[in-house]
Amino acid sequence: NIATDSQATPSITTTLRGLGTLGQGGSNEPSLQWILDTLQIPVNAGDDDPSNNTMSGADVLLGDEIEVESFKRDPFDNIVKFEPLALFGPAGPNGNTVTAAVHDSSNPTDRTVVGTGPNNQNQLLLPTFTGTGATNLPDTFGFDFTWHGLSDRVTWSEDARNTWSAGAQHTVRVYPLKNADGSIEPYAYVIAPEDVPTGVDFQDAVMIVRNVQPVITAGNGDIEADKPELVYSGVKGTTSTNQAVRVTNAGSTPL
Repeated sequence: NIATDSQATPSITTTLRGLGTLGQGGSNEPSLQWILDTLQIPVNAGDDDPSNNTMSGADVLLGDEIEVESFKRDPFDNIVKFEPLALFGPAGPNGNTVTAAVHDSSNPTDRTVVGTGPNNQNQLLLPTFTGTGATNLPDTFGFDFTWHGLSDRVTWSEDARNTWSAGAQHTVRVYPLKNADGSIEPYAYVIAPEDVPTGVDFQDAVMIVRNVQPVITAGNGDIEADKPELVYSGVKGTTSTNQAVRVTNAGSTPL
């Protein structure tokens, strides 16, 4: 119980959670699965042994992972939001461990930084990044992560661009985000990048991205809504006028 100075709620009850590690760096770091478990995110990362931090580096989908390399905004055109979950990368000489950005899928030089993870937030859960949002994004965008402690090596969500990891170029894993009760949160995903070609763990800069939808390359379905949002307002106790939103598939194949 936590005591407060509120007359209405003099005390509140909350659950305290924590994740112990063997130390910092390398094999001392926790596994992606244990990070998710600690944060009560019931996503299966696909780790055969979460008691250590190593995962399969094969170019195959693991656990609840889905095959997606790029995204676009959700059908309601909400602002894309980013929430850092963990930072376990190599510290950089410029004071930062990682710079997370989005880029135009057809032009990777068109980049927008969405957050920077400083060294003093490294080796932590729920690290504080400098800036965790962007409003002016390309129509279709991928993610990239620059590791300042590895000579500014860049990890791309598009496998083909990860030429530094020959033979294992799938270095960003994407999982649909689940609520604590196991239900899927719509238009929200866990992004788990890797910074080295071998001895991988996919927990170097884990984050949640919200208000996006994957760009599906296997078909040409395209969900659209005729209104970006519905807004209701009025005096308490009164009834607002009904509003409707039409959702359609503007593509050429089923969704």
